[in-house]
Amino acid sequence: LTPEPSKLSVTATDAAEVFVDGTRIGDVPLTNAPVALGTHEIVVRRTADGAERRSTITVGVAPFALHVDFSRPGN
Repeated sequence: LTPEPSKLSVTATDAAEVFVDGTRIGDVPLTNAPVALGTHEIVVRRTADGAERRSTITVGVAPFALHVDFSRPGN
């Protein structure tokens, strides 16, 4: 029995692509994208210059939201 995926939403201050474990899943704003339960690497890559913000998150049953502020270094 495989559990239902959770939902991931990602916003950012600039246009960007969203990757989960190396697979592109869409552009920001990303709303309620299905993501398997467990630990994942999320990469948000700014479209204009390729700047990246990386996060390792653990997704549970509750929806997960991530906001990336490219104006702040390392955020």
